[in-house]
Amino acid sequence: MFLLLMRQCTLVIALLLFGATAGDIKAQAPDDIRLEAAQTLVNDKDGLLAPVQLFGLTADLFCRSYFAELRRDADWGPNHPSWSKWLPDFCTELVQISLPEGRSLENFLALELAIGLTYPELVLLDARNSDPAVAAATLRLQGLGLNWIFFVQAERPSGTAGLYSSAEREAARRTVQILRREVAGVESDLRAVALYIGAPAFAKYQRTVGQAFMNSVGRLDSSSQGKLATLMRAWHYKIREPAR
Repeated sequence: MFLLLMRQCTLVIALLLFGATAGDIKAQAPDDIRLEAAQTLVNDKDGLLAPVQLFGLTADLFCRSYFAELRRDADWGPNHPSWSKWLPDFCTELVQISLPEGRSLENFLALELAIGLTYPELVLLDARNSDPAVAAATLRLQGLGLNWIFFVQAERPSGTAGLYSSAEREAARRTVQILRREVAGVESDLRAVALYIGAPAFAKYQRTVGQAFMNSVGRLDSSSQGKLATLMRAWHYKIREPAR
């Protein structure tokens, strides 16, 4: 029962790929007070699944799928020493070129959240997100091995396991153990986190960030002269297979 609650609270990657639509979020100009509340939430980067972090976790699988295409040799993959070294920078650049011209990720997210959420929801999320009890519970769970990327992507599409290293797959297994309470002493911390993640406002927040992600990557120009192709060529050159 508890695992079911936690899984219902996750940002399922399939939702991003197939389920969310523009109709899920009403696009209306936010008033100043709502935008200010959204900016406060975005600026709190240390909270549990704060906007910038949640957006990054949402973008992770998308980034990996492109990163895997940079080299075709048999050695290339998540266990290659250069993969973990370069993936964060590649993902940062990929996300940046998907944003509206001249906008930072923080600015983009603040506007999207102000459009998608009400003022009381934004205030509630900020309060829960920075709750010391939730923060402490989160740190303890992470210390035991819970990895939020595998919590957020609890139902990754089949065939994507090869985009994660052996160590990451072990982290996924450990995360499942913790969520199933197969690890001793996690019950109270899981309850503290679930009270936040199980709130209706958080589910709406997840959908809003998911829609923001789709709105951003939907802007990518797939032409051979577009920003995406230019980025891929530059990175292909940077991490190309060394001459034998």
